[in-house]
Amino acid sequence: MDFSSIGAETYNKYTFGKCIRQQREEKQLSLRKVALAIGVSAAYLSDIEKGNRYAPISKNNLVIINKLFKILDIPEDQKQFVIDMAYATHGCHKDIVDYLSEEEKARKFMRNAIDAQLSDTDWDELIEQLNAKTNRKILTDHNN
Repeated sequence: MDFSSIGAETYNKYTFGKCIRQQREEKQLSLRKVALAIGVSAAYLSDIEKGNRYAPISKNNLVIINKLFKILDIPEDQKQFVIDMAYATHGCHKDIVDYLSEEEKARKFMRNAIDAQLSDTDWDELIEQLNAKTNRKILTDHNN
């Protein structure tokens, strides 16, 4: 499954679970087998797949999601999309909200970016500059 093909504007509380279920079924893995491998009950995983529970993700606990990545064989370049879907089950990207709450300079940066009404190209250029500075690869529209 290509998680990047699902537009972020469509993420809701059901997207993560539907995608996890689709990936699990494509890999021909039973709900019980995946639940056992990630350390949760089958009922809990079923509720996640149906959108009845939040995705198991938090700033300090990525253990379950990382186990899901492994058993479902989710490619490295797709993991950020899955994480974004997981946070969307909570109604927001809580990791980003938490970071902005803690970092005054990040809030200033975001306010300036909002005021500047940056284009998609402007955002891609900023991301590429950050990639170069940190030697990390953050996805842009150009490398999806």
